[in-house]
Amino acid sequence: EVTPVAGSVTYKATFNPVYIDYTVKFVNFDDSLISEKTYHYGDTVEVPETPVKAADNTYTYEFAGWDSEVTPVAGSVTYKATFNPVYIDYTVKFVNYDDSLISEKTYHYGDTVELPDTPTKPGDDDYLYVFSGWTPEVTTVTGSVVYTAEFTPVDNSADYTAVDLAQQAANELESGMYTTVSYARVTKALSEVVRGLKVWEQERVDAMAQAINDAIDALVSTTEYDAILATCLAVNNDTNAYTTASYEKFTQAMAKIDVSKDFNTETATQADVDAAAQELSQAYALLEANHMEIVGADEQVTIGESKAFVIGVNTNIDTTKLKAEDGGANVAYLKYLDAKGNVITNSKKSLSTGCTVQLMFGGEVIESYVIVVYGDINGDGQVTVSDIMKAKAMKNSTEGFSEYQIEAAKCGTESINVEMVTELAKRV
Repeated sequence: EVTPVAGSVTYKATFNPVYIDYTVKFVNFDDSLISEKTYHYGDTVEVPETPVKAADNTYTYEFAGWDSEVTPVAGSVTYKATFNPVYIDYTVKFVNYDDSLISEKTYHYGDTVELPDTPTKPGDDDYLYVFSGWTPEVTTVTGSVVYTAEFTPVDNSADYTAVDLAQQAANELESGMYTTVSYARVTKALSEVVRGLKVWEQERVDAMAQAINDAIDALVSTTEYDAILATCLAVNNDTNAYTTASYEKFTQAMAKIDVSKDFNTETATQADVDAAAQELSQAYALLEANHMEIVGADEQVTIGESKAFVIGVNTNIDTTKLKAEDGGANVAYLKYLDAKGNVITNSKKSLSTGCTVQLMFGGEVIESYVIVVYGDINGDGQVTVSDIMKAKAMKNSTEGFSEYQIEAAKCGTESINVEMVTELAKRV
């Protein structure tokens, strides 16, 4: 103890030791505190229980130790936990409609799934089954999953479209146009159609359609041949209508043709019939008709189903102004009838609208024409005020007038021409 000086003295300092406290911390990967404790120099550090790190979608985490080696205390220190990531394996399975395994594979989070080959489901008596997809929908990997194949039932009946079209074509045929034998083949093909077959019998169904179409293609029609033959045979009933030289050529050609040929056989084809028809046509083409026509008129036009012989504007044409030409044979002549059908015997009588001129040959009417005189609407052979009044009436309505009266009023134009009728009346 230091006291008042009483003599020489030496004082010596003395010290009390005080421990230095060191803090040792253990923290997790996210710096969250695991433990904290005070130590003195050289103390052995107490290591806490093994920390954990929660798994995410991709990894689990295994504790790998502390970021530095734990040693006896030499000062304050913080130890941080470290972890090693370990991939999480996800199992992706594909199973069929009956849960039978199609494929199984391990993936990691986010991987693209490899699809297996398209699965199948056997058909039954009523349906085929068409793969329609997977349930649930296939996506990138987010976890273990089982995908199940889904199928859509489809009617397993064979496709009869071709058969239906062939039958429709056959039903539209007129049996009378074809030979009995060839049409019977169509009937037979139709009778052999069997309905209700399944898709695995499609080939048989297609064969039915083909059989019908083949029978239709093989049909033999003699309609055109028969018409040409009838025309050729009828020539003998009208020999005067043709030149002698051409008729001789025709008969010679016909003598070489077998007109009794029977095409109603199993072996006859349309080509055979067409060839025979061609022979007849070539023979008929050798014929040359006696050339006969009426000359001396301005124009010949067709009205309705009859022929009109238009004289023109001259109202003084009589029967002596027309003649027939027949290529020099001088056997054709003209016959005239009035509007009532009476024969005109007066050769100087003017022709009027409604009269008929007939081209005669061998006492028979070859052609018949109705006379139309422009402006002569009332059929008296003249163009007068009466005709003008009728033309004006026609402007309102042509009801009650004949085709030839209407043509007379048109005067060769497209419509009723009152002005032209009036002009013709002035000329007269």
